[in-house]
Amino acid sequence: MGRVHSCVLRPGVLCSVEITSIETRLCAHRLLDSVGLRESGPVRAAHLSGGQRRRLSVALAFSGDSRFVLLDEPTSGIDPTARRQIWDLIAKHREGACV
Repeated sequence: MGRVHSCVLRPGVLCSVEITSIETRLCAHRLLDSVGLRESGPVRAAHLSGGQRRRLSVALAFSGDSRFVLLDEPTSGIDPTARRQIWDLIAKHREGACV
């Protein structure tokens, strides 16, 4: 597994070809902020706790600007603060997509 930041960055690059590198990095930073993982950016994903891995998987689900996202119990095993952040992220992405 790579570093947290590059995990989120890579799908965004593949799915959004017309976006510049700087815009893609800003998008990755915003996604990591929205799930509370910005400080974990340089950490290897394999070294994250279970709850942090769950938050990373939710961020990855939204990283490519997909129109259809399927999540199965996205907030199980997550603390209440992170749970609220994830549900806010889901609500934000519901507009214009099927979540």
